[in-house]
Amino acid sequence: MTGTGKYEHSRSTTGKILPSRGKVESVGVFKRERDNFRRMKPELTDDPHYHDKFVAVRDNLVVGTAACRLDLFLQMSKIYSEGTYFIGKIYPPK
Repeated sequence: MTGTGKYEHSRSTTGKILPSRGKVESVGVFKRERDNFRRMKPELTDDPHYHDKFVAVRDNLVVGTAACRLDLFLQMSKIYSEGTYFIGKIYPPK
């Protein structure tokens, strides 16, 4: 989930609207945070503190947890209004 999402667009030589560099960079940052979450997930799954909770990841750190995704999103939106983070759920091991 990203910050404000306010981006300008430009047109290519073929007339197609292209995303601005800012949006492309934000997508790359979001993918990096998603990949960080995926790398951290096995360790978080082993920790009972995170079981059945949503976690927000930013810069290889867990920056928030909540039982409800929407609550965590609202919390993170206040803290990182112009930033990028990833929210995912941690399930207990089977």
